[in-house]
Amino acid sequence: MKALFENWSEIQFVFESPDGHSVLKRLEESETLPEVMLLDIGLPPKGTEEFDGPQVLKELKVHYPNMKVIILSVHDDEYLIAQMIEQGAHGYLVKDSDPLEVRDAIHAVHEKGAYINTRTLQAIQGKMEGKVKAPKAHESLSKREVEVFQLICQQLTSEEIGEKLFISRKTVDGHINNLLQKTDSPERDRPGDVCGEASAGGVCIESDHPSTIATTLAGPAEAPFSLRGKAATLKPE
Repeated sequence: MKALFENWSEIQFVFESPDGHSVLKRLEESETLPEVMLLDIGLPPKGTEEFDGPQVLKELKVHYPNMKVIILSVHDDEYLIAQMIEQGAHGYLVKDSDPLEVRDAIHAVHEKGAYINTRTLQAIQGKMEGKVKAPKAHESLSKREVEVFQLICQQLTSEEIGEKLFISRKTVDGHINNLLQKTDSPERDRPGDVCGEASAGGVCIESDHPSTIATTLAGPAEAPFSLRGKAATLKPE
């Protein structure tokens, strides 16, 4: 993707980051503050700490309110698109977008403050009219939550899950609490109840089909180009 920016003489590529945590660190250290940020939703965790695109967006709105943010993601869900715009994103593109549209979007948010294509407009209208519903619980789980969920369904204890994933029991319990909330389950004494409650509520994640889960939650394994916390700034005319 950096090579693509090199072909656009009016756009200066500032930096790219592999995860959400390093985005904020790079911004603090950067001599040139980018005016436009291209942000992936599915940013990987740093060790055991998750800091995904929506969380980064929230921090950018607080600490860099003048920075324009374009979400670039494999997720094409209308509810998510509308939600990201509501939370302050200035545009939303899927990763199979034509590179020229990415260029147009960068110019639009820089010059006009927003880029709303047909897909985004339909998502916003659908949500306003109540036609767009929130995704099912399993569609909103993070990759780590899916891993914890699978191990819960294998009847592993919090300690055993922590050992398998190389994370602390406290971190495991935090993921379990998130699962309880996302599956609308009441508080339980036994972690295994999360699996039973979620399955009864319509959330079905089979632990012996990890490839299907990865495709459903993370999108296609390959994309024309991949952006993770990339930032660009436009050179002044």
